[in-house]
Amino acid sequence: MRTDEHMVKIPERQQDVTRGVLAVLFIVALIGSSLWILRPFLAAIVWAGTIVIATWPLMLNLQRMNAKKYLYEVYSERVASMRLLPFDPSWDGATNFVTK
Repeated sequence: MRTDEHMVKIPERQQDVTRGVLAVLFIVALIGSSLWILRPFLAAIVWAGTIVIATWPLMLNLQRMNAKKYLYEVYSERVASMRLLPFDPSWDGATNFVTK
């Protein structure tokens, strides 16, 4: 049988510091691995942010001009037009332009 007499006692303050350091290291590892996974997409994310920031005033002006049009109404109109003029059954979802 083993008793607690032979075990080394670690002060509670040192345990708290160790736990805190390990928690910070774990969070840094999570952030680093997330950035590593997102690395191929970072350029696209930056460009998307640039486009959103550049076109934000235009969107606000369009919303102000069409205050009574809500997104649902626009979506409903789009669906209704697609029901009237459906896509060709052989269309694969991509459009290839052969002329300007």
